[in-house]
Order: sequence, then structure tokens, then C-alpha cells
Amino acid sequence: MPRQRWVLLTIVYLGFGSSFLAIELVVRDMPPLTAAGMRFFIAGLLLSVLIGARRGWRKLRVARGDAPFLLLAGVLLFLIGNGGVMLGQSHGTPSWLAALIVATIPVWVAILRLTWGPRPSRMTLAGTAIGLVGTSLVITESAGDGSSRLVAALPVLAGAVSWSVGTYLAARRGAARDPMLTSSQQLSVGGALLLCVAVAFERGDWGGIHLTWQAVAALAWLILASSIAAMVAFYRIVALSSVSSASTYAFVNPVVATLLSGLIVGAWPDAMSAVAMLVVVGGVAVVVLGDRGSRVSEGGSRDGTT
Repeated sequence: MPRQRWVLLTIVYLGFGSSFLAIELVVRDMPPLTAAGMRFFIAGLLLSVLIGARRGWRKLRVARGDAPFLLLAGVLLFLIGNGGVMLGQSHGTPSWLAALIVATIPVWVAILRLTWGPRPSRMTLAGTAIGLVGTSLVITESAGDGSSRLVAALPVLAGAVSWSVGTYLAARRGAARDPMLTSSQQLSVGGALLLCVAVAFERGDWGGIHLTWQAVAALAWLILASSIAAMVAFYRIVALSSVSSASTYAFVNPVVATLLSGLIVGAWPDAMSAVAMLVVVGGVAVVVLGDRGSRVSEGGSRDGTT
């Protein structure tokens, strides 16, 4: 059992952590919202086919009362959340920095809990304070690198905050009755919303798309590894152990993204950014570990994918 858990954790770490470099490669050749919409809609469709073939096609029906929440989740988690990340990276935010900003999601969730409840533990509050210091360092460093770097990073930060609101509302709503089915529905709805916005704002750019093998491979990776395999592994870990174990990806993502960015495209953070990364990762680790056994924290982690 421990060996299986570590194999699954490795899939989660690599699947989610590598998504930022894959996004960086995709947006070089594709409009960001179009790429995001294709990624999530195709992933949701494939996951739905898998569920329908194994458990019956009637299982795919949306339960009464779930449609409004699916729409809200599609807007907060995918349209604004992942859409912000895609836009930020398409304007030059390096993958390691995007991963670092997205890693602050547990910090923003803790702030929402502090405001509207249930109140987080003292350890979680301490981690939140550390995470906010690290976030301030990240923003300050981005501003020091020029206004264009800061402007490019702002959509990623907005996406992280939106994703935090979405996961907090999901936690308040309660754990999904069928997490895998909920994931397939959210992926499909989120992808459809992104494609609709892409039609409205990016259709003029479609004629200039010239896909390279790198972009195609990166998009396939985002669909199969980052959106499907990592999600299936995540829920398998939840079944075998706990959401707290699976949620450790939150502070592993920046490490994986930074290593891949440096080794594959040669983009390493500078010394000050590396310090900010250590502070953010440390704060997020304290937040996640401080919430072990917290039902609200676990519920908020169930819908998270980048």
C-alpha cells in the first residue's frame, strides 16, 4: 500500500507540477483561452466517456440543483482561475513564477475562512502569515523586474484568488457525492465557457495558428497527464489515505515547475525570487499541514487542478 501511494503521489506531483511548463509551450503557438478551452473540454469529454462506459451513460446526468454550482465553478475555477494563468503565461510570466503564485491558493482560502468561517487553526494562521510575506516578496520582485513583468503576473494572481473563492465555496457546499463525476462535469463546463469566450475574443487569431510538435505534445500532456491522470491519481490517494496527503502537491508544484523550467527551457529564478519561493512554499506547507483533519480544508482541495 505505501508503495502504491508513492506511485500515485508521483503522478500527482508530476502531472500538476508540469502543467505550467506545458502551458508555457502551448501559448507560444496558440491563443491562451482557446488552448485552455480545448484542454478542459477534451479532458472532460474523455473522462465522461470513461465513466459512462464503465458505470453506465445515465450516470452522466447532472443531478437536480447541481447546474448552478457547476456554472459557478466553471467561471471561478476555469474561466477566471485557469484562464488567468494562461493569459499571464502568454504575456511572459515564466512557468516557475506562475506555479509559485498559484501555490498561494491555500493561503487565500485560509483568509476566506478567517473572514467567513470556520476559523482556521493557529498553525494555519501562522502559515498564512508566512505565505503572505512570500507573496509580497514575489510581487515586489516582479515589480523590480519591470512593469511588464508585474502586469503579466497580475492575471495569474487574479486567477489564484478566483480559484481560492471557488474551492472555498465548494467546501462550504460539502464534499461531492461522486468526485470523479463532478470533476468530469466541471472540466466540460469550464472548457465550454473558455471556448465561448475564446470565440468572442480570440477568433481573429485562429488564422495565424501554426502548431509545432512541441505545442501539440504539450497540449496532449495537459489533457492526458495534467487533467486526467493526475486527477484520477489524486482521488485514488484520497480513497487510500487522506486528502491531506494528496494536497501536499500545493507546495510541491513550484519545486517541480522550477526544476522543469530550468532543465528544459533554461529559465531559472534569480536569487531573490528563490528566497521568495522558499518563503511561499514554507508558508503553504504550514497551512496544508495545519489543516490536517479539517473537513473544510479537505473539501476545498477536491476541485483543484491547474
